[in-house]
Amino acid sequence: MEKSEKVKTILVAEDNPTNRILMEAMLKKIANFNVVLAKDGREAIEKYIEEKPEYIMMDIQMPVMNGIEATEEIRKMESGQDHKAKIIA
Repeated sequence: MEKSEKVKTILVAEDNPTNRILMEAMLKKIANFNVVLAKDGREAIEKYIEEKPEYIMMDIQMPVMNGIEATEEIRKMESGQDHKAKIIA
């Protein structure tokens, strides 16, 4: 990686702890991402506010707040802003 390249941040919202660990390991290995983990949709929104990730991998079925609800909230927050995360569900 060249010195001028910024490390990209990816938020992984996944309620299964094993899947979170696997996703983190794979993402760091294949692309040297800064990986931020969330265990449900509500936490994903909190982490989004704190980290402003470029990418979000969003599980759909999660406790507290599902991935669709969390995505809708994130898109509302992004309305009128230049920053828009790419969300993969």
